[in-house]
Amino acid sequence: MLSERSLRELTTAFGNSEAGGNRTGGIVVGQVKRISKILSRNDLGLTGSHQAGITVPRNPEFLVIFPKLDPLIKNPEAKVWVIAEEIEYAGHLRFIYYNGKLLGEGTRNEYRLTGVTQLLRGLQAMPGDELHFERRQTQDLHLELIRLSREFEEAKEQEKSPSGWRIIRRENV
Repeated sequence: MLSERSLRELTTAFGNSEAGGNRTGGIVVGQVKRISKILSRNDLGLTGSHQAGITVPRNPEFLVIFPKLDPLIKNPEAKVWVIAEEIEYAGHLRFIYYNGKLLGEGTRNEYRLTGVTQLLRGLQAMPGDELHFERRQTQDLHLELIRLSREFEEAKEQEKSPSGWRIIRRENV
């Protein structure tokens, strides 16, 4: 049984009318269509961690770019079709919400994007590189790896959020 707090967290995270507007196919109409993640050693599988994939913030502004998942189902997931033109890659990644904690059946309450190892290796991604996710008209996610000069790495470290995620706001997106 969901506690009142858990239910409130779920409805806020999933964009009910009080918490963030209308969601259509995982996208808030007229909202963010591009986000980015500064890749960590853990994201790239370089730490020996048992965790798979990239953790996605629970903030609704980040979640809108991904498919909507039903929070009342344990660990709901969806396939996300992604395209990385740089390496002529097209394939599915797995977007999953590990929600056992909210359902009283576990300890986790996090979103992850899994199946990224082959893609990130193909892109030759390095820690500190920035992976952009852009939702386009086709509903596909287009990925672009931005390699920043290593001499700017220190400045970039000062700008990033603790999770490495940021929202990219552009006019007419």
